[in-house]
Amino acid sequence: MRHAPAPDDSLIKEALAEARDEWSEWRNEFEWSGPPCDNPLLTDSEQFRLFCRKWAVSRTIRAGRREDLRQRLRGSEFTVVINDHTGQALDQLNEILKADFGTRDGKRGIRSILSKVATVVQPQWFTAWDSYAPIGLNIVVGRNKYAWFDSYALYLCTFNAAWNQSHGERIRETIKSTRMESSGLESPFQRHVMDLYLMKVGGYK
Repeated sequence: MRHAPAPDDSLIKEALAEARDEWSEWRNEFEWSGPPCDNPLLTDSEQFRLFCRKWAVSRTIRAGRREDLRQRLRGSEFTVVINDHTGQALDQLNEILKADFGTRDGKRGIRSILSKVATVVQPQWFTAWDSYAPIGLNIVVGRNKYAWFDSYALYLCTFNAAWNQSHGERIRETIKSTRMESSGLESPFQRHVMDLYLMKVGGYK
């Protein structure tokens, strides 16, 4: 293990500002209280298309299969994912769906879009997997920044550990100082700030 750096206050403030804007744009989806299958993200084809573009996952879905994937995620398989807060069910569904929806004839998984949809549908339990956040997470926990996470479940577990340590604590303190959010550990908005912060630590501009 390497020495974990101190929290970067400037990046936290940048992440907080971006999270405010993103939360405002997707508030109806983030704060949906009904069944996951009825979340506007999954019931509205245009909203799902916009989400895939803005959350940079369109390229991870096989051409022409986006709408089929949206419909598939309204089924019971994805509900199982949402109800399993370990991330293991998400890994399992990725293995099942990549044959039909992954690029390169199913050789590439769709873990990124599954994690991002799960994050919007249940932001208090999930976090997004992309190319930058794992690098940032490695850095803040003192691992080699290019160390690979073998599964989303491992990534989520490591995120949760980091969330309860110095970087997560600093984010909660910063948000509390703005008086815009309580400092509870499971605040969905706070975790979203952490996600964007990790992306920035990982090199996202």
